[in-house]
Amino acid sequence: MIYFIECAGRVKVGFSVNPKSRLTKVNADAPFPCELIGVLAGDRKTEANVHVLWAHLRCHGEWFAASSEFRKWIEENAPVPSDQKVEKGTSKICGIAVSRGDITRVAEAIGITRGAVSQWRKIPAEYCSVVSDITGHPVSVLRPDVFGNWQGGVQ
Repeated sequence: MIYFIECAGRVKVGFSVNPKSRLTKVNADAPFPCELIGVLAGDRKTEANVHVLWAHLRCHGEWFAASSEFRKWIEENAPVPSDQKVEKGTSKICGIAVSRGDITRVAEAIGITRGAVSQWRKIPAEYCSVVSDITGHPVSVLRPDVFGNWQGGVQ
């Protein structure tokens, strides 16, 4: 699938089997919040054709200027399927919905990068209380395998 991810007035046009998952990675590496604005059925050849079609807007690599003409084309030709939609302003830590700001606050609190937090497969048990304090999710939700039904205090 061809994805269109907008970030700070630019649109990244790339190929991924799972655009929603790709958004998570791009978001982790980008200096500003990103949004999946389009998904188009196709392969790497389709991606190359889109790059040629919009070459006059190319800024760098796979990034293109988000002109009104380009955004309209994406809206008309590459609507985001419901299973790929991500609520604006949200992201996920290990499948748990949080705000993008929460990821930044978690990273700062434990002294690692946003990208490192975004790549966790499981929240390290030693950071669950920090993540819980920041996101409001109980540790039993963050790591049920470790904390089970723990509510704080005695189990």
